[in-house]
Amino acid sequence: MKSRQFLLAYVAPTLLILLWAVLPLVRGTHTLYLRDVLNAHLQKKLVQVEAMEQGYLPLVDALRDLSLIHI
Repeated sequence: MKSRQFLLAYVAPTLLILLWAVLPLVRGTHTLYLRDVLNAHLQKKLVQVEAMEQGYLPLVDALRDLSLIHI
């Protein structure tokens, strides 16, 4: 009996919210565009492009990621 109450109290509302959020994507009325994600990182790649044009591969970008090594 407790498992049924748990399902009704927690699992069912969660599944309904997920269904409500995903249903327009499944039906095809809304579309997620990959270009929006790619354009968000365009400025971050600019430093790498400039370095490659100068003839070397940048391992450290001092302008982002706390100067972590990019591999």
